[in-house]
Parts: sequence; C-alpha cells; structure tokens
Amino acid sequence: MQRPRRSIGWLFAALTVAAVFAATAGVARASVSGAIFTTDSTGTVVNGNLYAAKADVYLDGGPQGNAPCSAAGLPDGDYYFQVTDPPGATLLSSDAVSERKVTVSGGLITTYDGTTHTLGSGKCAGSISVALAPFNDTPNPGGEYKVWMTPVLDYNSTNCPTNFGFCDATSKTDNFKVKKSGAAYVTVCKFNDQSADGVQDSGEPLIPHWPITATGVDAGDLTAQTVSTQTDDFGCVSFAVSKFPNSGTQTVTLTEGNLGVDWTQTAPGNGTYGADGTSGAGRTHHSSRRRTFHRRSSVWRRD
Repeated sequence: MQRPRRSIGWLFAALTVAAVFAATAGVARASVSGAIFTTDSTGTVVNGNLYAAKADVYLDGGPQGNAPCSAAGLPDGDYYFQVTDPPGATLLSSDAVSERKVTVSGGLITTYDGTTHTLGSGKCAGSISVALAPFNDTPNPGGEYKVWMTPVLDYNSTNCPTNFGFCDATSKTDNFKVKKSGAAYVTVCKFNDQSADGVQDSGEPLIPHWPITATGVDAGDLTAQTVSTQTDDFGCVSFAVSKFPNSGTQTVTLTEGNLGVDWTQTAPGNGTYGADGTSGAGRTHHSSRRRTFHRRSSVWRRD
C-alpha cells in the first residue's frame, strides 16, 4: 500500500542581528529517562532555544521532547542543575550547588529547593520551571550555553571533577543560546504543510529531527564552519554567526536532508534571503514535485 505523499515547509521563526539587542533538547543518558529542556517563564518552548536575555531562560523537564505530558517523564527524586559553556569546561552558574536543587515528582519538576532562582510555570500542568540565572556570560562567541541536571545521589565531585560533579552517565543536558551583541542568528523550523499552501496554518505541526546542514556558521568556538544537525525535539534549530569577514556580511547556506521519499517541499524556494527572512522578486513558495531539499539562504549584514 502506497503511503500518501506529505508536504513540508520551512518556517523562519527568527532571523536577527543580535547587535540590535543589548541552540537538541535533552540528551538521553544511560540511567535517566525523560528529558530536560529550556522554556520561557510561562513554560512555552522557544524556537531553536534562542533567547534575548539570560533572565529569559528557564529549566523545564518531563516527558521526552514534544511527547504528551502523560508520557513517562524524569525519575522522581532530588536533582542539582548547573550552567556551563558548551564543552562543559567552564562552570558558569554563580551560586552554590545547594541553591540549584529541584525535586521531580510524577515525572515533572514540581519543587525548587533554593532561594536564588526565580520560579515560572512548567510546560505540563502541575509542574514548574526554574530560571537558570544567575549565571555568568559564556566565552562562546555565538552565545551558546549548556544546562545540566543530575540526581543528587549521583552528584560526585571526586569522580567527575571535570564536569563539576555532574557525571555524563547520569546527567541530562540541553544547549541553548542567548543573543550576543555583534553576532547574528538564524532559527529555522520545519513544519508539516498539511494544506500544501506554503504557509504554516493553525494546527500544522513542526517536524522534529529533520536533517539540516548549515555552512558559514559557528561550531563551538570556531567560526565559518559547516554544521550537520537536525531540528530539535520541537522541530526547530538555531545557528549563530559571530564573524563577518566579507565587508561586514556573511552568507549562510542551508541544505536539507529528508525523512523519506513521501515528503514534498512546498516552501520556500531556493534563493538568497535578507536578515528579515524575505527574498527578492521571483521567490517561489510552492514546489509540489521537488524531491531534494536544497535551500540557500540569507546574507546577514551587521549594522
């Protein structure tokens, strides 16, 4: 039986030059189920984990990715959390680990057991989110950070000193970005264009784990690199550009993979796009027969 052909589209949720302002969710570990991820203070997932300010980033957790809140979440118990640079080499959390303690009940974060972090609403009913601030600025040029969470019983500063007591095998992590002056960012989301009109209509879901390759972006502390990744569990991915070698501009090329031959690209067309996500004349939003998903985008100019 032949499966029906499905349509896909690109949604540029954000494409901004960070100078006008002042990153997979939950990496699975061997013995910790569920996921951690970042949200805003209302428990709303932020596309591509890209935030305007450090104070906007909240720790949330529960079922894996965008699974329903009724799915299996984190094991119940007490946990510590921390913020580091992306490699985990520099501790950025600026308060004592005892101030970074939460309790998981029913698979969700339900209690904060410290005094220095602000509370928000969790993504799932009955849960809370906890502001990651206070934490210091990352040395990463693109403004990228990593948040960790580990069971209190597994916290071990003797056996895992390089991760500040957070052992890889028993910790969950999630990377996020905070817009940094002088850098530019692109957040790309994939959605299931069920109406095949090239526009994300109400109810059309984002597509997690769609392969994306970006050329001309930051990779860790390196610039102008090629990064092959996927949209995260919520269907988006963000990239940073912190160097502009071409007279203040940088071209980023985005190329798609695919999730099977039963997908057809509907939007947008190949071409060059400006920092507001728009193109010049002749932009094509629909391509009902395209089977390969090559997308060239975006010249960013730092003003």
